[in-house]
Amino acid sequence: MTPVENIQISFLDLVRKSMPANLSLADELSDVLNISKDSAYRRLRGETTLSLNEVQRLSNHFGVSLDTLLNTQNDSVTFQYRSINNESFTFKDYLNSILDNLRTINQYDIRNLTFLAKDIPPWHHFQFPRLSEFKCFFWMKTILKVPRYADEKFEFEILPKDYIDIGLKIWEEYIKTPSIEVWSYETINITLRQIEFYYDCGLYQTPSDSLILLDYLEKLVRHVEHQAEVGYNFHFGTSESGEEGNFQLYSNEVSIADQTIFFKMRNTRITYLTHNNLNILTTTHLGFCEGTERYIKNILATSSLISSSSQKERNRFFNRLLRKIDKTRAVLS
Repeated sequence: MTPVENIQISFLDLVRKSMPANLSLADELSDVLNISKDSAYRRLRGETTLSLNEVQRLSNHFGVSLDTLLNTQNDSVTFQYRSINNESFTFKDYLNSILDNLRTINQYDIRNLTFLAKDIPPWHHFQFPRLSEFKCFFWMKTILKVPRYADEKFEFEILPKDYIDIGLKIWEEYIKTPSIEVWSYETINITLRQIEFYYDCGLYQTPSDSLILLDYLEKLVRHVEHQAEVGYNFHFGTSESGEEGNFQLYSNEVSIADQTIFFKMRNTRITYLTHNNLNILTTTHLGFCEGTERYIKNILATSSLISSSSQKERNRFFNRLLRKIDKTRAVLS
């Protein structure tokens, strides 16, 4: 067997391992590459060489990197980079990409998501449409400089409804996903600063809306506390229902240095890093993902599990967050 055939078969084996167990690799190759089933089998057996274009399409579709197979240097890592813009990858596309990623992970029977939260994970906002409206507006106007909102002040219902609808779908997928989140006392600060910044700059159509946003932020924090207490995610304002242990929340006494999202699906590992606030760097590089997993284990070892048990620690943590909201409320009142 030639070196090229070895690499191809090993690459396709990585693709197979990245797929849910109930799917056929030949069927997936046929669909993704738009080839016949017979052509797919020839590629699986190494009788037909994958073209570079086919490798790229498979790599992008399944999130599989060639780095390990090609023996790249240990200090060389390939990332997929998606930069939000006003044309090829809009903010709406960004929201849909979060939804697609969660739908993909939820196809697997064995799966887990870990989120090191420098800012409140976005899916929690989406339960509270007014709060998610503000966050999305802030990101588009102030961070991304979307021309549509350049001269606008924030007011409720300023965003197209489909943004809010996508957000609610993201939350629906997230509550199905076994997850670990690590928060610090600083995790709430970014949203508080954003709300206060718009007040100071006169960027609310109605200044008292800042207080309404703080009310919803308080509801969010209290709901996350309740979810941590029962150990699973559930819809705000509904009766508790969920799989115990599906949501684990840790508190970390030290500020989280960066926002890191780590997916595990059977044998597949994917690391997502935020870049320039919202843009995403993604890699399945084996060494990088193993390093990320070790880093997460170290963070968890120096954190306190405050879900399902540890009522005293949980109360102390959330009471401190709620006092921060009260302090900001006093400033804006």
